[in-house]
Formats: sequence, structure tokens, C-alpha cells
Amino acid sequence: MHGLCNVVKILNIQPFDYSGSIERRSLQVALELRKEGIETIFVNPREEYSFTKMAFENGFKVYKTSCLRPVFVNNKQSLTHVVNWIKGIPRNIVEMYKITRFEQPHVLQVNGFVCIQEALVAAFCYRRRFLWNLIGTTIYPRFIIAMFLPVIRLASARIFVAKKLVNYFFCNYDYWIINEPVDTDEFNPNKIDISKLNSLRKSLTIEKDAPIIGFLAFISPQKGLEYLLRGIRLVKKKYNNVKLIVVGDAPPHQAEYYMKLKYLVSELELSENVLFLGYVKRKEIPLLLSAFDIFVSASIYEGTPVTILEAMSMGIPVVATDVGGVSEQVLNGETGILITPKNPNAIAEAIIFLLQNKDKRIEMGKKARRRIQKVFSLQKCVLQYRKLYLSMTSG
Repeated sequence: MHGLCNVVKILNIQPFDYSGSIERRSLQVALELRKEGIETIFVNPREEYSFTKMAFENGFKVYKTSCLRPVFVNNKQSLTHVVNWIKGIPRNIVEMYKITRFEQPHVLQVNGFVCIQEALVAAFCYRRRFLWNLIGTTIYPRFIIAMFLPVIRLASARIFVAKKLVNYFFCNYDYWIINEPVDTDEFNPNKIDISKLNSLRKSLTIEKDAPIIGFLAFISPQKGLEYLLRGIRLVKKKYNNVKLIVVGDAPPHQAEYYMKLKYLVSELELSENVLFLGYVKRKEIPLLLSAFDIFVSASIYEGTPVTILEAMSMGIPVVATDVGGVSEQVLNGETGILITPKNPNAIAEAIIFLLQNKDKRIEMGKKARRRIQKVFSLQKCVLQYRKLYLSMTSG
């Protein structure tokens, strides 16, 4: 370990206490690097508890702070939340300072631009070993990013999940590209039990010859579901029995939007074509993905959605909006089709093209799987984090 005698300690700050892609990646990397004497301690914000539970179950030390994260929705409840977030910032900074002083980590890693309080502590108290994983979502207005640019520049290193996102955060120096990882053994089409797949279709009352379009993400305006629904209406004119399976839960602050989607399904006369499955357990996702003929990501803005990578790992061709770093995941015309956002016609045309060209669809799926194995494997991600951590602690 480059002459390091003791365990290397990473203090890893999570943006949310969910079992989302950021959190799962942190846990996967921590589990692998633990074998090499690199130990991770997690710091999670106040709301929710699912990631804390996963980390505890795997034997990791976890701190829960009083920190809130801002949620921007146009209603009174979200305004109150934002006010409480702002009021709590001084307390959060003190909490983070005490944790850092007590643990004395070799590296302090902040995940997400939303972790402003923790980044401030890291920047001014731990600058030489402060690592900021800016993840890459393009949700934040660039003038807000510009306001915090002095703090971003105080980090020893910045991590991005795609090259396209580097300029979005005004960072053209001292950065690392570490792609989102996929466990290609877990998401492996060759491990799918055909009898279970047939049982799944039967339980969802899907006819044998019905084309299945899949969507997997939390329910939010960001994900562009209303455009996908309008696109499916156009697809239905050619494929009357087409099915859209929507997998994903709606956060409490998106309940109103979720109801609007339900009304839209009725308005578009798609009640027989659209299935909302809600939350699905992680272990069931590979089987669900294997049921899809085509995976669609209709997001308005994004970083690099892991669900796209998981679908590709399962050998499923992807139709995706060309936003954020998606073009570095999906190779247009090779592993899927890229389209413009907010465009139901483009969604429908891409889906119909793939449904009409089965050989092309299968070829794209095979190429997608190979691309994941080559570029987005979990092993490659772990090696890059190991190299980064050791570069910050050696000497």
C-alpha cells in the first residue's frame, strides 16, 4: 500500500440516505477496498434511513447528522423545507467539523454538489485531502455553481462520471473521470431463469407477442415521463398491444406530479397499455429488465443514469434523450438511439424503428452488453478509486 502501515480511513459524505445509485456505488467500492485495508466511514443526512441500514448490515460505521437537503418544488411545504435547510446550515457545519476532528480521516470525500455544508468544512479544514465527487447531474443552474466555484477549486481533486460534465462545473483541471459502475455478474442476461420470466409476464397479464417498453427511475418531472407517455400513444397506433412498464417510486414531494401522470394516462386512453409498478426490490430488477424489448430514458436533464447502464448490461437496446453525459453511455446507432428531450415524436419513431427491426435490436443489445463490460465494470471503478485514494495518502 505504498508504504502505508495502517488502515487508510475514508470519511465518505452521502447526499441522501436512500439506496440510490450514488449510495450503492459508494457501498460497492467500500466493500471491495476494505479487503485491501482501505476502510470507509459514512456520514448520512437526517432524512430517510435506507442507506444507513445497508451500511450497518455490511459492518460499516455510520454517522447520522441533522443535515437537510434542499428540495425545490413549487409549493408551501417545499418552501418551509428550504427555509429549515438554510437555518440549519451553521449547526450542520459544526457537526461536520466535530466528526472530522474526531475521526481524523486520511481522505474526506464529499458526494454531490448538494452537500454544500460538508464541502465548506472540507475545504477550509481538510483542504489537502478533500475530494469532491460532483457526480454530474445538470439540475443546478450554472450561476449557482459559479457562486460556489471558489469552494470547488479548494478541493484537492474533483471526480466526474462523464467528460461532458467537467465544463458544466467550470472544472478543466485536477479532475478524474470515474464512470458509474455496473456489477455485470448481477446484471447478466445469461443468468435469467426463463420460467421465472414467463411467470412475470403472466403475472402482469402481458400477451406473449406484446412489445414491452421499460422505464426505471424515481418519479419526477426531471425524468420526462409525460413525454414518454405521449410517445407511447403514437406507438400504439402501430402496435395496439404495446406495454409500457414504469418501475419506480414517487418521493413524497412528487405525489402531486405522480397523480398528474395517472390522469394523463387516462386522458391519452392508455390505461390498458401502461403499468405503474411502483417500488421494486433491488434483487428483482435484473429479471424485470430482461422482460423489456426496449429501455427508454426520457429525462430532461441528467448526469449519467445508472439505470441506462444496467439495461445495457442486460443486453437491452436503449432509447435515451441526449442530455448530460448520456452520449458517453449510449453510442448512437450502435448500442441504442439518442433523441432530443421533450420530443414525443422522436421517442415514438425510435421505438417503432427498433420494434420493426428485430435483428438490429438484438445486435444493439449485444454491443451494449460488451460496452458495459469494457468501460463501466465495477472492477474498473474500484481500481480507479483505489488509485485516487492512495495518490492522496502516499507520502
